[in-house]
Amino acid sequence: MIPMTTRNFQSQVNRRPALPKKRSFNELSRGTQAAVVVFGILELTLMIAALRDLSKRPGALVRGPKPLWAVISCLNILGSISYFTVGRRKQVSRRFRAKKTTHPRQYESGLFAMSVAC
Repeated sequence: MIPMTTRNFQSQVNRRPALPKKRSFNELSRGTQAAVVVFGILELTLMIAALRDLSKRPGALVRGPKPLWAVISCLNILGSISYFTVGRRKQVSRRFRAKKTTHPRQYESGLFAMSVAC
């Protein structure tokens, strides 16, 4: 039997790098506080906009299941941005849809034929 060396494994486990002390919001500089507030408002606005758009948009115009996109949108700012960039399908507005072309035989009857005959 091979004898095992005795080591103090406890001392090896506690050798973590020292992390900086957590600071409260009041300990941050004014510029950092303003940046945190602006970023929070931006994140909240994007999340509300994504959830509102998701609730109003028909399921056919969403890539993937709507409940999954709702959860992804609530995670962080990247979730909302990914919904707007990837999750939505483009909706073609009525104004930009291709107009129906008329068949050549339709020219023989109707207003076009009347205008040519006059």
